[in-house]
Amino acid sequence: MCRIKSKTIVTIITTMMMIIILALASCGDSGGGGNGNGNGSDPAFGLPTTAGLYEGAPGSLYPTDTAISDVTANDVEEAIAYINNNNTDKTYTLLLSAATINTGDLWMKKANIKLSIIGIGAVPSVIKYTGDFTLAGEMGVLFFDVEPGTGNPTGPWDLTIGNKVTLSGQGNTHYSSLVFLGGSTLTMQSGATITGAITGSNAVEISNGSTFIMNGGSIICATVGVHEGTFTMNAGEISGITAGAALYLNGSTSAFTMNGGKIINVAPGNAAVYIGDNASFTMNNGEISDVPQAVNISDGATFTMAGGKISDAGEFAVYVNNGAFIMAGGEISGMTDGGGAVAIYYGNFTMNAGSIINNDFGVSLGTSGTHAINGGSITNNTYGDLDTGSSNLTLSGTADIGNLALNYIGSGDAPFVKIASTWTGSIESISLRYGVTMANVKIFWENKQILTNEAGNNNPPSGATARVGLGNFIDGWGNPELISDTYYIHTTTGVLTAN
Repeated sequence: MCRIKSKTIVTIITTMMMIIILALASCGDSGGGGNGNGNGSDPAFGLPTTAGLYEGAPGSLYPTDTAISDVTANDVEEAIAYINNNNTDKTYTLLLSAATINTGDLWMKKANIKLSIIGIGAVPSVIKYTGDFTLAGEMGVLFFDVEPGTGNPTGPWDLTIGNKVTLSGQGNTHYSSLVFLGGSTLTMQSGATITGAITGSNAVEISNGSTFIMNGGSIICATVGVHEGTFTMNAGEISGITAGAALYLNGSTSAFTMNGGKIINVAPGNAAVYIGDNASFTMNNGEISDVPQAVNISDGATFTMAGGKISDAGEFAVYVNNGAFIMAGGEISGMTDGGGAVAIYYGNFTMNAGSIINNDFGVSLGTSGTHAINGGSITNNTYGDLDTGSSNLTLSGTADIGNLALNYIGSGDAPFVKIASTWTGSIESISLRYGVTMANVKIFWENKQILTNEAGNNNPPSGATARVGLGNFIDGWGNPELISDTYYIHTTTGVLTAN
């Protein structure tokens, strides 16, 4: 049996205690974890419990910190005035506890300022605009990063609206935006609300390279306008729009990215998202529903849907008039109010993945444009899955189509379907339309090219016709007659041939 001297035991215990003490000290200095304020695990960190303006970011404050004495608690105008009258390159936290705080116009004049506004009261703090400012015919700006005319800052502002804070306009008397960003950044966190803009005005207007990040919260009864800036929606909700689009994007550097959240409850005659003038919208996740029209695309704009869901849009889920829609994932469903999932009046449609299902109508293509379906499915739509209009269509990859209608509208060549050699999908049935009597429909389509190779040079790939079913001839009155009773698609040539 081994014996350990008592002196040795004392030495071991002392060493172990020193290691524990050092480990505890290092934990207090590390970032992250702890109370969720980004201050490590030290329980001394946290927001002060007294309303006021504090220097520093929310995550750097202690409960025992003292507010800046020159600013009265719950006086937002006085807090902004203090910031404007002091040095640039500062970070502040404004804590509010009052239920309602009336304020006039708030002009941000100093450069490179970061300001977080957080409510700490029992109920959310409502910052209510009561001013009467007029600038070039516009009134009612609640937050503005540049004072017009004088004192323009040389650097941006970074404004964060945090939990239990509501920015509210007068609702019916003052036009313009509640928050105007000109070269700055606005972040909305969970628990924040912007509301009370006059009908048709913006809750947030983004311009001159500004950025709006919505991590949560709500924008109610007010729109978002993007004019040469970016908007990223990670969570939260935009709802209750009674006039205009919920979100309007204009300009080649304007971009909206939807990673989560919802855009819902838009009044009839309006779109959830309108994108024009070469702007772009990318939907990675989230939901757009209970709207007359989900996405309206015009003037060279592009909508890319990589995920998420669009449903319950009364007119169309996606409407394109001189633009492009790229579907790379997600789902469009539930358009059962007489509307269609996708209408391409003039523009391009590309589908690489995703599903368009369970709508009254699926996809309607216009008279021109480049259209390719490389994957995904368009099926189970009540009155038709895909109508090519008078446009040609290319199929490749795993694309699956329920009913595909070739529709000749009386000008140019008859439309046909180009089949790539990589296509492994199927067409459940092809219908052939022509707006005259049934006899003339048959005469017109007989010996017409229905399927071709990818280059459009006759002869579809080997085996392609075996995965294509035949539907109906349809005359100008909508009467159907089975094509297979009298015709078939020739296996080698892809031409509609009499039995």
